[in-house]
Amino acid sequence: MSPRTEGDHDRALVMLAAFCIERGIGDDIRKVDIWVVMDFINSLERKGLAPRTAKKYVSRLKIYFEYVLAQKVITDNPWDKGKVHMPTAKNSDKERPFTETEAAKLLMGDCSQALRDAMMIAALTGARLDAVVDLRADDIIDGKCFRFKPQKREPGVRFVPIHPDLLDIVKRRLEGKHGTDSLFPEYPIPDNPRRERSFAASKAFTTYRRKLGVDEVIDGKRRSRVNFHSWRRWFITKSERAGTPDATIAAIVGHTRKGMTLGHYSEGPEMVAARKAIRRVKLPPLDGSPIFEPEAVTPR
Repeated sequence: MSPRTEGDHDRALVMLAAFCIERGIGDDIRKVDIWVVMDFINSLERKGLAPRTAKKYVSRLKIYFEYVLAQKVITDNPWDKGKVHMPTAKNSDKERPFTETEAAKLLMGDCSQALRDAMMIAALTGARLDAVVDLRADDIIDGKCFRFKPQKREPGVRFVPIHPDLLDIVKRRLEGKHGTDSLFPEYPIPDNPRRERSFAASKAFTTYRRKLGVDEVIDGKRRSRVNFHSWRRWFITKSERAGTPDATIAAIVGHTRKGMTLGHYSEGPEMVAARKAIRRVKLPPLDGSPIFEPEAVTPR
């Protein structure tokens, strides 16, 4: 369980406990039935909690009650029927990849070397920020592949070919480092165990992105439509436009899908296909040259 997920788990339990005390239910978990569950979900909506956040907390509570059910403290899990209404987001409301112009502006702007390197690796691998800043010297395999730690629901490590445009960055970051030495010592593990290693990098990126005017906030929404995860979306979009098969893209970025897997390192057909796919992804001009913005089939 990641520090963030552990924090969500604890917050969900604290919120439920406070709700039960307020309703006079007390701390008897056996009194939490489907009606209590529905009242709790409704209370989250009345507080203005975003549906995605409410759904996340309900999911954590469902998992906790599964554990309690396994201990035979309760006879069924009332959260199985607890549903959070998720409004259908318009394409214009969804978080999106960076445009070519935005990507170039971010990669050419005045930021720290560490942040620029992290952006480059994310852009040319589709990796999440936490996986990038957690890279160690021994995660560079034969100078050809990154070994990324499991993220989200990934079952194990993932090997991703190193894009030619990243070779100099990798070489520079490996200088004087061996074994478990961090490739990004600028972003050490936080003292707070509940925070992911990427916390400082994410905060720095958000400040930098806003300073450059790369932002799009929809009325009534807290989050911008663009964030560091937009590099991952950008990589996927570029790969799709380059004609890379869905199964290959899914294997590279770690999406759960039947088909090829990059869960081990070899020079077999899967890795050869992944290497070709990685090379098809091209950065926008970073020298001030005119930038072509391809038209999306689905409007942004």
